[in-house]
Amino acid sequence: MESLIPFIKNSTALDLLLLLVVLLTGLILIPIGIWIAFASRGRKPIYFFLAVAWLPLIIAFFGTYLRFKGIDRVLAEFPEASVEVAAAARAEAWILTYIGAAWTVVLDLIGTFGLILKKDRA
Repeated sequence: MESLIPFIKNSTALDLLLLLVVLLTGLILIPIGIWIAFASRGRKPIYFFLAVAWLPLIIAFFGTYLRFKGIDRVLAEFPEASVEVAAAARAEAWILTYIGAAWTVVLDLIGTFGLILKKDRA
């Protein structure tokens, strides 16, 4: 939690946009996943949902990659930056991935619950 506030303070517009996209993707996919888990007659829609459930994590990895590239660019411009500052910036860059991973776990649990409900049907 102590890294979340500096992450938001030090974020660029692209970082905040990607954070918003990850959060909205997760929020939109939760009711869709619950609906698919209960309304589908077979397992194929649930398998498709489980594949789509990885979308927040993929977007978050992209955002983390861009943040690491920005850190490397700044460190190349200012080689006198301390190792502690670089390590803190790199640790802060992983926050978006943690958020995406949390959404992916929740969505995969919903999909797994749907598979358990449909275990008798092909």
